[in-house]
Amino acid sequence: MNFNILLLDEMSGFYKSKAMVALWIGLPVMTVILHALQPNAEGVPFLFIAGLLVSSMGGIIACVTLSTSICSDMNNHVYDLFLIRPVRKSSLLLAKFLAVLTCVLIAAALAFLAGYLLDYWTIGVSSDVVLQDTLNALSLGIAGISIACALGVLIGITFRSLSLAAIGGIYAGGQLSAIITLIPTLLPEWINPELFALLICIVVAPVILAVSIIIFERRQL
Repeated sequence: MNFNILLLDEMSGFYKSKAMVALWIGLPVMTVILHALQPNAEGVPFLFIAGLLVSSMGGIIACVTLSTSICSDMNNHVYDLFLIRPVRKSSLLLAKFLAVLTCVLIAAALAFLAGYLLDYWTIGVSSDVVLQDTLNALSLGIAGISIACALGVLIGITFRSLSLAAIGGIYAGGQLSAIITLIPTLLPEWINPELFALLICIVVAPVILAVSIIIFERRQL
């Protein structure tokens, strides 16, 4: 089976799921609600707040969705059906990883759009400083979501219990989100947060995925 077909099948399943629909609607709505509750936000642009929402909520949901989906498929012997077809085990995990990552990034884009419109209507066009802070938040959010998805894959193939997979996804996604949020305050001034986020995204997520694929290919389904 072609990898593109696998990916499209996973995409079709996830974008129709209630969790993804709730995420696509929920993140922008949460941004609007926060703005309504605290319109001034002490001068903090809502694009930055949207970035924090993306990093926290998006990362947790991505991690839990992947961990429980893979765990459920393994318990229901879904992958056994692919053993008689010319499909690599790595393709099964990568297709699911890319499908969830794409769906969550769509939610992230919608949340940032909501934040941008709120900023435009309330404080006008963002200054260069605000724009830089927003780009930092966006890059950290994308890095956090990518790594959370990779962790979700690892957790999903590790636990046989669906409840343990869900708890592991919530804990890992939550802890990761907290760490990602604190990165700008921990870095020396000479390190660019955007480049650092891109670096950890390029390095950490593939490493976790590679470890997950090795474990998945060696274990009996």
